[in-house]
Amino acid sequence: MLLMSWGTALHAAWKVSLPPETNAWRERLTLAWLHWSPGLARQLVRWLNAGPFQWHRSLWEIRSAFWNEEGIGREIVLAKVREKLAEGQPMPARNRSNQWAPFDVILSPTFFAHVTLTTVTENHDGAERLTRLSVKAFLKRHVLALLVLSAAWLAGQLVAAHWWIAGLGTAGWIILLLGIHWHTKRQLSRRNAILGSVAADVGLKRMDS
Repeated sequence: MLLMSWGTALHAAWKVSLPPETNAWRERLTLAWLHWSPGLARQLVRWLNAGPFQWHRSLWEIRSAFWNEEGIGREIVLAKVREKLAEGQPMPARNRSNQWAPFDVILSPTFFAHVTLTTVTENHDGAERLTRLSVKAFLKRHVLALLVLSAAWLAGQLVAAHWWIAGLGTAGWIILLLGIHWHTKRQLSRRNAILGSVAADVGLKRMDS
């Protein structure tokens, strides 16, 4: 959304008629920045309000489904998770949610993100049960603030026509973003694998996705 709005701002700035004696590139980038920055500020506030205590906006998610015919559902899976935690085994969970939260367990965070587990069980014929697990990751507030503020700083360098600084900074920003994505997905997969083994321990059979 921010990239689309930046494109809209650039388009609007390039349609403006400027006096011929002005530095057209710099003036147009300044106009684009002024057009774009209020939306950036609003988006930053929204994202910062979607931090570790408001879990409605995730960036990564891994889902898995398990089947059994012995009436085993999500309660038994969650009990096993907490049992492993109490035994000090490498089960990456630190505390459960309250009854108002849209998830069941807060798993241990990654370096960049908070992680939650949500479970649901569907009752089928007799004792047949389909249990679904969803592991989600949410960027930590300070990581999100770093990304947004650094993007704003890079935009400012473009406006000031500091091309080398803006170019190198943009390359570094993209590398950081890719690193965050790779690390978070990898850690999310590890947690999902552990949860899959927990589900197998209580008699659930993973379904092909």
